[in-house]
Amino acid sequence: VSNWDAGLEGSCATSGCCRTSHGSIFGGGGYRKPNPVIFNLACEQMGVRAESSVHVGDADADGDGAAAAGIRAVIVDRHDAEKDCGYECVTALTDLLELL
Repeated sequence: VSNWDAGLEGSCATSGCCRTSHGSIFGGGGYRKPNPVIFNLACEQMGVRAESSVHVGDADADGDGAAAAGIRAVIVDRHDAEKDCGYECVTALTDLLELL
């Protein structure tokens, strides 16, 4: 789930990162994070249950929207700026393997 501009989908496809994910939602049908609707749409489109999902983001809006949709929220906090956000935090994406 991303609020990035329309170029993100092409960048992901070019870099190959979308081939390793289970799916990506770009745009969200007019909804933006932290609205839980965008997260519900993502789960529906990928055929997964919210409670079986994890959303990894870098700000409170990521955590707030995911949590409101019943999704486990993890924040990548590279600069210790989100330490009081109330969600699980990692300092690098590589730390996710250990957390999950």
